[in-house]
Amino acid sequence: RATQVMMAVSLPTLTVLLVARQPALSILFERGAFTATDVHATGMLMLAYGGHFIAFGVGRALASGLYALRETRTLLTASLLEVGLYAPLAWTLCVTLSLGACGLALASSLVHLGSIVLYSAVLRRRAPGPEWGRAGRYLASTLCFCAVIAGVTYAALALAEKLANPASTPLLHGMLALGLAGLTLGAGLALRLWRGDETLRLIAAS
Repeated sequence: RATQVMMAVSLPTLTVLLVARQPALSILFERGAFTATDVHATGMLMLAYGGHFIAFGVGRALASGLYALRETRTLLTASLLEVGLYAPLAWTLCVTLSLGACGLALASSLVHLGSIVLYSAVLRRRAPGPEWGRAGRYLASTLCFCAVIAGVTYAALALAEKLANPASTPLLHGMLALGLAGLTLGAGLALRLWRGDETLRLIAAS
């Protein structure tokens, strides 16, 4: 249930954040020496870190389950694998593939997502049950929902670009784009709640 709550909240929010990262970063940082080129570079870093954001939330929920089962050896193994795999993977992405700083972020995302896979496998072996099937179906439905949210957010950003006055500042343009993106996310979550999403109802009730 905790994992489903993290998926219900973090995945759609992260989707909107990553799709609308350019106007968000423009509002926060694009002034003075921080140019549009810097905004684009920072946006690519955010995109590469996306998997890390997901792994942080879901990983904490799964790690709590492992602690409850006293599977501390699995947590230690995962930590050692993260440390051991990160350096060669980061070197490959940064130097061999010439991704630079994005390679560091992508390597961090990949090793942490690998830990999520390991946590899930051990938990499913130690605590089998029908809940895993429901969690898998919920993940699939949430990913489909995120795909729809991403498409609508792209459309909202395109609409904001058309509505913005060519003479307006990047700040006003970004605020309009983020406003439409936020409305998209809110409407999507409200629709899932209205259609009977039990996890979202639990969040709303709390």
